[in-house]
Amino acid sequence: MEDLIDKYKKDELSSEELLQLRKLINEMPDDEVEKRLYLDWLADDVDISKIDKEQMLRIKQTIEVGKVVPRTTRTWFIRWGQIAAAILLPVFMLLSVYLYIQKESISSTEMMVSTAKGEKVTVTLPDGTTVMLNAESQLSYSLKDFNTETRAVAFQGEGYFKVHKNADNPFLVNVRGLQIKVLGTTFNLLVRETAKSAELVLEEGKVQFCCTKNDQSVILHPGQKAVLDYQTNAISVADHVDVAGASAWRFGEMVFRNTELWDVIEEIKNIYDMNIVIEKPESLHETFTGVLPTNNLNSVLEILEITCNMKASIRGQKIYLEIE
Repeated sequence: MEDLIDKYKKDELSSEELLQLRKLINEMPDDEVEKRLYLDWLADDVDISKIDKEQMLRIKQTIEVGKVVPRTTRTWFIRWGQIAAAILLPVFMLLSVYLYIQKESISSTEMMVSTAKGEKVTVTLPDGTTVMLNAESQLSYSLKDFNTETRAVAFQGEGYFKVHKNADNPFLVNVRGLQIKVLGTTFNLLVRETAKSAELVLEEGKVQFCCTKNDQSVILHPGQKAVLDYQTNAISVADHVDVAGASAWRFGEMVFRNTELWDVIEEIKNIYDMNIVIEKPESLHETFTGVLPTNNLNSVLEILEITCNMKASIRGQKIYLEIE
């Protein structure tokens, strides 16, 4: 890792080495990242005089606002990819050092973890529950109240939950138009801000899947999938679903069954962090069934060309799809 950091400072990293450095930092505990930034800052003897004074003042004011404004909720954003990409840049180091030194005097009431496009991260909550977040996902919880009378989290995106069993303290997931109540279970949850529906696939245990708009709820058992239609607020349940396929993204695969092309394209955009231009968007109501890799964009485009009768090309940071 030392060699990668040195090469980063000299702007000599290849794209593969940058991904390797990001992966190493993503796996580091928060405290270790903070200490590492602090030590690197000391070792490099960064010249603060070269940093724009107004910019540093804005940074300090942003940090300190939580100490002077009463009842303000302080939120820490852990953007793993951004930390990895920005590590050791002078301004970022100064900000991190300031946070490290002032840590005892800053009170935080909410923890938030989020992933950018193309990123995945696993979070362990204070009760031992683990959540693996897919790209473009966000999870937050109260540091003060979590694991007291209830274990409540807010969530959006896609995540694989392994909830620690505690019969006396239910685990609640609050998402767009839904509340999910569990005691101890494993499930995959998909709730996108722009999606027409939300879905939960239960691997083991038992959960209550409740629409907050009309209080309709269902109890799910292993092998079942619940879907909330946001247009009608109706819940439907399917039996004997492909449980492994629902969370195949954890192992580098996207599994689709009779999925509208529009939703397939949106998932590709999230995974590969690419803009996609559609020549005939009205054709995206066709459905797609198949498996796409999450680590080989060329293979994805080849599969779509063959199965969906389209032509694909990459120009810069954009993918152009022409549906014939």
